This record gives sequence, C-alpha cells and structure tokens, in this order.
Amino acid sequence: MAETVTVTQLCQNIEAAIKQQFPSEVWVEGMISGLRRSQNGHVYFDLVDPDATLGTSTDSVIAVALFAATKVGVNRVLKRSGNTRMADGIKIRIRGEVNYYPPQGRVQLIMSMIDPEYTLGKMELDRQKLLAELKQNGLLDKNSALPMPLLPARIALLTSNNSAAHADFMAEIEASRYNIDVTLFDCRVQGIDAVASITSALDATNRDAFDTVVLIRGGGARSDLVAFDHKEVAYAVANCRTPVICGVGHEIDRSVIDDVAHTSAKTPTAAATLLLSLVDKTSMRTIEASRKLGDVAKMRLDSAHVDITNKSLRLATATASTVERQGYTLSSLATTLQQSAQRYQTQAAQRLTFFEKQLAAFDPQQTLKRGWSITQNEAGETIRSPDDVAKDELLVTITHKGKISSRVE
Repeated sequence: MAETVTVTQLCQNIEAAIKQQFPSEVWVEGMISGLRRSQNGHVYFDLVDPDATLGTSTDSVIAVALFAATKVGVNRVLKRSGNTRMADGIKIRIRGEVNYYPPQGRVQLIMSMIDPEYTLGKMELDRQKLLAELKQNGLLDKNSALPMPLLPARIALLTSNNSAAHADFMAEIEASRYNIDVTLFDCRVQGIDAVASITSALDATNRDAFDTVVLIRGGGARSDLVAFDHKEVAYAVANCRTPVICGVGHEIDRSVIDDVAHTSAKTPTAAATLLLSLVDKTSMRTIEASRKLGDVAKMRLDSAHVDITNKSLRLATATASTVERQGYTLSSLATTLQQSAQRYQTQAAQRLTFFEKQLAAFDPQQTLKRGWSITQNEAGETIRSPDDVAKDELLVTITHKGKISSRVE
C-alpha cells in the first residue's frame, strides 16, 4: 500500500522540490496581465507568455509578487531608464525567487529586479514590426487619404469621461465662438480593458455620420500608452470610415496611431486647436467669398443702370424722329410709345430692385452684423494668415459698428 502523507508533509515536499530545482533566483520574460496594487504598497500580477492575448486564457501563467520594500528599488531603476511603468500588456524581463506559498497552495515568483532595457527594446521592436505590417497591407496611409471636411462641426470624441484630457479638449471648444457638436464615446484609455474599449468605440462611430473622430488621452509614463501601440487599435483607426485626429500623451510621446491616423496632434488641447483652425479657415473663406460676390453684384447693377439709361435715350430719340416724319400719327404713336416706355421702365425698375436685393444679400456689412470682422493692413489688403503681417505693422479691423486700429506686437 502506498504511503499516505498529510497536507503539511505534501506542501513541505513540494517546497523542497522547488528549492532543489531553483536554488537561486531566475530571470523570466513574459507579459504583465491583471496588475493590481494593494493599499500596503505591494504589487501583484500574472506573467504570461509574451505573445499571449490579454483578457483570454493562456496555457502558461505564473503569479508574481513585488513587495513594497523591493518596489522602491525597482521603481528607481525604471525611472532612470525613461520613466517607464509596469502596466498590463507590457513585456518585461524580471528576476525573482521561485516560491511555494502553502497557505494558498500556489507557486509564485517573488520579484526582486527588472531589466528596463528589455522592456523598452521590446516596445520599440513591436512598434516597428507593426508599422511595417500596416505599410505592407496598405493601411498606414488609408485613413489619411480620406478628405477632411472643410467645416468639421460634428465631432465624435473618444476618451475617458471626466478625465483631464476630456476637460482640456472641451475647454478649448467651448471657449470658441463656434457651435460645434461633440458626442462623447466614453472608453478606457489605459489598462487591460483599454484595447477592447477603444476599438469598440471606433466601431460605433462607423455607424453614424460624423465629420471627424478625435481620439485623445493625457500624458503619463510611456508604458501607460501601450494601448495606442496595439495592433487591434491601429487596425481600427486605419479602417475607420471617418478622418481620425489623435492627441495622445505629451509633446514627446509618439504612438503607432500617430502614424496611422489622418492627423496627429501633440496633446488633447492641440487636437482641439487643430479642429478650430480648420473652422477658422472656412470662416475666412466664406467672408472673402461674400465680399467678392458683393463686388460682382454691384458691378452688374451699375452696368444694368447704364444700359437702361442708354436704351431710354435711344428710345426718346427714335420717338422724336418718328413724330417728325409722321406727324399725322403723332397722337396714336405718342400714346403707344408712352405705354411702351412705361412698361419698359417698369421692367427696368423691377430688374434694378432685383439687383439691389442681390447686392444687399451679399453686402459684407450683413456678414459683419453677424459678428464677423475683416482685418486689413495699411494698404487695404485683407489679412488671411499670421504670415501676412510683420512686427509693428499697423492693422485695421473692420467691424459692423466701426474700425479698430492695432499694432502687431
């Protein structure tokens, strides 16, 4: 009969076998999954195979514990290497002791050190491989080939509700003079659910008619932005039916979607500013077109007035000649000519009224009444861009109720 052992004896045997097999610390590479931080400062996560898909079951997994005292040294190493943080989806190479924990009956790795260069190298290598794949499949420039609307007034905003990125973007939009309709698609932009949340939101925008999709997130550690280097997110952006503007991270951050999106902005605030600049350009073009139409209408009205005057003179001359040659029909012809003249003048007056109404419709003053303004230099030339002015140049801004002089600082 086989020997019977107690649970304690079995646990001791397992622990002894592990110590014999792993007498010293080992280096292990894998991908972080399910990272959580406890209130006492400890960090726990699962380490899965580097090619595994987050959120799905995997054949191999090892629990990892990083205790608070050791975490101080690990964080110091990560900060020196470029402000990297451990987060779900990050590929790491760590050192630790293989440990058996009898109270829970599980094997775990007690982490003691991390190789930051491995993490940064893997992130960049994966990024370059994904960009090459997108280019080979014709997706790298697919979204940027879509035409950007001249007046993007209906916006789909993808970000986390009540986040700093959301607040910064909306502050710029609401401070502008334009009535822009922003529909928020609340989605996770960090953590294990971020990839699925972002791709789901992008898919939802394809079911409606938006002028532009804006995907934003505030700054953070480079590893916090890992979702924006993910293949599924990159493919979703590339295949979006609407031009995508992304504003992810800080000035120095760059993710795969910066290369895939239609337009890349440095920050959420910069994304809002970019949108408003597009509206500004269309607004100025509208004012300029209105002014030109008004000039054309006035020119045509003046020409019509001259034409009517000339015809009236020719008519009067012809009438006098006819009266001289055929005096015996003077009364009849006079009556007929008078009626014709009156009818022609009535028609001419109607044409004149029509052209005057056209002129009024295209009168720049009507545009100025609606709150627009026109800025000109001393030569009377319209200023369309900051590049059109120089320092200390005198400018005149024309409004509905007067002119404002200013000097370029």
